[in-house]
Amino acid sequence: MALTWAAEQSITQLTTVNQTEQTSTALDLTASYWTKVQVTVNSSGTTDNCIIRVYRSLDDSVYDDIASAEFEVVIPDTNDTPYTFDLGPGERYVKLGAESAGATDTYTVDADYQRLTSV
Repeated sequence: MALTWAAEQSITQLTTVNQTEQTSTALDLTASYWTKVQVTVNSSGTTDNCIIRVYRSLDDSVYDDIASAEFEVVIPDTNDTPYTFDLGPGERYVKLGAESAGATDTYTVDADYQRLTSV
């Protein structure tokens, strides 16, 4: 069996991310052996960090209430540094969540993913 990286795909852009968490559309990873996810937080003029969470589901109907992973993107003002993380084997359906760590800032969050699949 040969493995290959599929074309990169965009995840629904999260706009006006503030202190209320927003979640992306579901990523169907059922045919994946490995997945790379890259998140970019538009941080122009902001000072508060942005929290990114990963929620999982076995069947795309009910997602975990507690994130399986969470990381805080440190915001260097006006620098939209992409952050990359991997999702390993066994992940079936995933949604990303994003919210501001503070009370004053609003962000736009872009994310892309690429799946390792069999040919």
